[in-house]
Amino acid sequence: MARSLEGWTVVVTRAEGPQGPLGGAFQEEGARVLRIPTVEVGSPQEPGPLEEAVKRLASYDWVVFTSPRAVEALASRSVRMPEGVRIAAVGRSTGERVLSAGWRASVVGSGDGAESLADELVAQGVGEGTEVLFPASSRARPELERVLGDAGAVVHRVTAYETRPRSFVPAKVPELRGADVVTFTSPSAVEGWLSAVGADPARFLPPTVRYVVIGDTTGEAASEAGLRPVVAPEPSFSGMVEAARSSK
Repeated sequence: MARSLEGWTVVVTRAEGPQGPLGGAFQEEGARVLRIPTVEVGSPQEPGPLEEAVKRLASYDWVVFTSPRAVEALASRSVRMPEGVRIAAVGRSTGERVLSAGWRASVVGSGDGAESLADELVAQGVGEGTEVLFPASSRARPELERVLGDAGAVVHRVTAYETRPRSFVPAKVPELRGADVVTFTSPSAVEGWLSAVGADPARFLPPTVRYVVIGDTTGEAASEAGLRPVVAPEPSFSGMVEAARSSK
């Protein structure tokens, strides 16, 4: 049976290895995958605040995760989630990572972003005096803190991992001339891409290339850069494959 993206070339800018899940999802549909990471992800330069938050985990009412990598930052420290501490995940992929860490998410958001998750938490009663731990990317946006703070919650944000844009030399990747899709899973990935291709991507890419993004926040970053993104119908890797398929 023919696969839906047979013959397509898809650029994965996410920081993942040769067996990474996003590239794998596209390969399952027959696409040729070019892995060109435009972000670097690593441990926080100052791990002390995260380690201190882990030690006093029982003092929080909620732990809020807005990415699978944030879950991994705690899971890699063999954290045992104390009784009475509730977990919120921004969407399905993050919720699945919570489950694989041996925890249970009380709230799994729609995947529409951190601000949407914060609104859901306020509707769940998070408010005056609620203590919230927010382990986040070094480049996470402030919307979740703002919404929960306005509701009266005390949000303790700690850096769970560092995210940095990573450039590359497009002229050294002639395969880009045949790209059908470029994928972005974070605003940082968009930033790294732009730092490489500049304001005139037509020098390196065909005019028909599609930019597929995982969600609205990344879509906003791509739109601001003039890239006219196709937003996944759900914020997951399978959703990105579906967005690429629907753009044919």
